[in-house]
Amino acid sequence: MSESNRGMLDAMQALFYPKTVAVIGASRTPGKHGNTPIRFLLNCGFPGEIYPINPAGGEVEGLACMPSVAAAPKRIDCALLVIPSAGTVQAIRECAAVGVRNVVMAVTGFSELGTEEGRAREAEVRTIAKQSGMRIVGPNTNGIYNASARLPLGY
Repeated sequence: MSESNRGMLDAMQALFYPKTVAVIGASRTPGKHGNTPIRFLLNCGFPGEIYPINPAGGEVEGLACMPSVAAAPKRIDCALLVIPSAGTVQAIRECAAVGVRNVVMAVTGFSELGTEEGRAREAEVRTIAKQSGMRIVGPNTNGIYNASARLPLGY
């Protein structure tokens, strides 16, 4: 197997069979986009570690919140972004800085707006991902699902 194929296989393994996931924008409020994915992961019996990320701290569904992805005790294989689009570029930068391998962007506010700001935001996210080797699903996605891994990462 070629080196590039091995890299792609490793990236897809970390995306669809992650050992660690983070929900950036985690919320204690049931029904909010930052709460639902955590409940789904817990209810489906996701066997890996779940890191809710919220700078306010506290707990979400019984799990302690980390103030940032950098505070997670292990490298994150896959992060779900459920934050306003204005904060996504910084969140992607932070993910890249700590080696997050995959990010699922359940966020709107990019090229689909038809604005220069949206296109620029999307281009910047793409550049950061390319430079860091990070894989991005989205923006504008509801998430990913892998039944065999008990991975309902989305809403």
